[in-house]
This record gives sequence, C-alpha cells and structure tokens, in this order.
Amino acid sequence: MVKKGEPVGYCVYAMHRRKDLYGSDAEKFRPERWDPNEENEVSLKNIGWGFLPFNGGPRVCLGQEFALLEASYVIVRLLQTFKDFEHDPMREIVEVGQERQDVTLVLASADGCHIRVRS
Repeated sequence: MVKKGEPVGYCVYAMHRRKDLYGSDAEKFRPERWDPNEENEVSLKNIGWGFLPFNGGPRVCLGQEFALLEASYVIVRLLQTFKDFEHDPMREIVEVGQERQDVTLVLASADGCHIRVRS
C-alpha cells in the first residue's frame, strides 16, 4: 500500500511493453494492434492510462500539442513535396523492432531513418 506523501516511480518504456496490457507480442512494433477491426489477443479499446506517450494528468507533457502539430505539418509537407519515397538501397534493411534504439527522455532510432525521395 502506498502511503500519503510517499513517492511513486514508474517506467513508461516498460509499461508500454506489458504483456498483460498489449499481449504476448508486446515487445514487437505492430501498429495493427490498435485497429479495432483486427483480431488481437488483447483489446486496446479501453487501454486508458496504460498508454502514455505524453504522460498524463498534472504531469502531462507541455509540448504535446506542439509535437503533434509539428509532426503532422512535416508529414503533410513531405507528401506534398515528394512523389516517391523508398528505402536507401545503400543501407541494410533491419527488421522493425530489431533496430538500435536510443532511450533517453524519448525513444528514437539510434541510426536514424535513411530514405531516398523523388519529386
């Protein structure tokens, strides 16, 4: 039992990989797990506080709206500017989930995302 005033810590990285919340393949990058029309081992319909990409409550990320706006803008501008996107053939294809990760305040690919674009 947590007593009043007692500090509580948690790890969002670990929480987002809980098999009881996300299924036995929780470690895998599988975006279709969020599709309500897909048959999944676990329903994420009422995941609630089990998914905290920007934290929540009084500790919610102040930059959440800006980050989502900025990402949306960049994606739309890329799609408007370039007609073709492909993997850089000079780079090895690494299976999703097997790439090197850089874990700091956020999770990112340690090697970046190397693509070729054509306008």
